[in-house]
Amino acid sequence: MNRYDTPPAEALAAIGTHSGTVLVDLDETLYLRNSTADFIGHVRPALLAFLMMKALDILAPWRLTGGAATRDNWRVLVLLVLMPWTLFTWHRAVLRLGAEACNSPLRDALLACDQPKVVVTLGFAPLVRPLLAAMGLRALRVVPMSLWRFSERRSGKRAVVARAIGEEACAGSLLVTDSLDDLDLLQACARPLRVVWPQARYREPFSDTYVPGLYIARVKRPHMKYIQRAIIRDDYLLWVLATVALATSPLLHVVALALLAVSFWAIYECGYVDNDQIAARYEKDPNLTEAYFQNVVKTSSVQPWLWAAACGAGGIVLLRWPAAPVPFDFLAWAMVLLVTVVTFRAYNRVYKHTRIWLFGGLQMLRAAAVVDAVSKIANATV
Repeated sequence: MNRYDTPPAEALAAIGTHSGTVLVDLDETLYLRNSTADFIGHVRPALLAFLMMKALDILAPWRLTGGAATRDNWRVLVLLVLMPWTLFTWHRAVLRLGAEACNSPLRDALLACDQPKVVVTLGFAPLVRPLLAAMGLRALRVVPMSLWRFSERRSGKRAVVARAIGEEACAGSLLVTDSLDDLDLLQACARPLRVVWPQARYREPFSDTYVPGLYIARVKRPHMKYIQRAIIRDDYLLWVLATVALATSPLLHVVALALLAVSFWAIYECGYVDNDQIAARYEKDPNLTEAYFQNVVKTSSVQPWLWAAACGAGGIVLLRWPAAPVPFDFLAWAMVLLVTVVTFRAYNRVYKHTRIWLFGGLQMLRAAAVVDAVSKIANATV
């Protein structure tokens, strides 16, 4: 236990007795979620926003502006510049979010306090101010971060707060925060209180949007870079190496295989979802990640097939280009997907000690069956 750790009830009482400035963190404290993550997750169309965020993660332009501390600046700026309507939709979204995720006991304690009160946050003014207004705290002073000045994120919360309210006020203040990332500010305050609120939850952006691969990345294989290592580097590379010699246009062939990979893994991922659900329902000691119980990813029984159909059809068209695809092409790919889902569901329902016999079949589907289907669609033999 950290020396700053304080129970919620004690922190609420301390606000009423403190003589001096009261500093309150926003994310996962006054607002029981994360304002920046919620803003990103509410951008529409969600798929376009998701792809933009993934492109940013690959390019990592924050390496030029001070590292990971400035990552959120880039993410929010890109969305506001390229999708400017997002700020208007955010103003509508906060009306619901402010009611759902406001820390009501802390808000009421602040409203009852007659000392100067300041909300301090790593969030950004265009996102934070309407959120506070929706929570009934429009009159509270807020010290947010600047979107355009990367130096504020690099220097940290203490430097920004001290510059805004003065060193003396900062030194005599009471601080309520949930995070030890604010350690420099905790050390500078007269009454530093770190409070972990039981209702606080960080929700990943796009957790309410179905996107193929999110379940694998966030639930089934979190922190393993499974998509990069096992799917792209192993499976997809095998598909390319085994079939690219058949292609008259290698570039189109590689793009086609990428579409087929999305199609295949949208369905294969359904097997992972089913595997976890069966384990949770029937096994005494299921091997499930913590993320499974936090409902961090939206699953669907219909949308994976829509993705599989659209991406599969696109991949087949590119494989055949400039010729037109024939019905057998679509039938061959549909058979790969159907056999995959049937095999995986059977695998999930047999006793664990006999699963080894079906496990090999699943691995074959990830490699040989797909390569065989692609070679048939390309009208050649591997």
